[in-house]
Amino acid sequence: MLSYQHLYHAGSNIDCHKHSVLCLLLQKLKEKETPFCYTDLHSARGLYDVHCPEALKTREFETGIVRLWPLGEWPELLAPYHDLVKKINPDGQLRYYPGSPYLAAALLRAQDRLMLYELHPQEFAALEQNMRHEKRAQCFFADGWKALAESLPPKENRGLVLIDPSYELKEDYTRMAERLAKGLQKWRNGIFVVWYPLLLANGHLRMLEGIKNSGLRKILISEITFRDPANGQGIYGSGMLIVNPPWQIEQQISDVSQWLVAQIGLEQRCEWLVEE
Repeated sequence: MLSYQHLYHAGSNIDCHKHSVLCLLLQKLKEKETPFCYTDLHSARGLYDVHCPEALKTREFETGIVRLWPLGEWPELLAPYHDLVKKINPDGQLRYYPGSPYLAAALLRAQDRLMLYELHPQEFAALEQNMRHEKRAQCFFADGWKALAESLPPKENRGLVLIDPSYELKEDYTRMAERLAKGLQKWRNGIFVVWYPLLLANGHLRMLEGIKNSGLRKILISEITFRDPANGQGIYGSGMLIVNPPWQIEQQISDVSQWLVAQIGLEQRCEWLVEE
């Protein structure tokens, strides 16, 4: 469980999909003045050097942010994401890429708060270092799954929980419906967001079926296919599942995903897995 390190995958096409959707969701939450809490159950280190040996070994960033970086214009809805990537690369040369906690910190307001969980010792040490100047953030060297059961609801009673496991363990698929149900029992109006990989083994299909049949309502999914699954092994696409999505987010996600597909993908879908 502690072997996964996102350094090898930062800035990939998958990250670009995940962080685009996250950007839209956080902006929706900011439409109301009342504070909210962003909770990340699998935070990793928060900020990545895509020139480090691990990233250069896989060069997955070349499938995603490297192809988006030179584009003069991004969709207006993604301006905060684009602006942050430019801000952390002030010389105009792409070297650093923001993870989910770093992106969230850039979008949140003074009255909002971040709760960041990470269980890998090296990743947690890097997370603390990268977030050291962020007074709104609390970093916990702890199992995010336990936080799902023990730390909800946040005092603000508004916000979003990002669930982004490595899926190295089979139970990350098989227990997702159960874990979501427990989280929602604690925090009925919370927004729960699950990233999942599209793989030939189809673990994600069984996971989605389990969630669909769990009795949970108001579940939206966004998927992007980056290559033909018939061509090779490994991950061929990225999925984001959103429980209690904000009003009118579906069209925004679809529009942004269409733009991403035009740049780095093959096709996308944004649809209700379970309606109200």
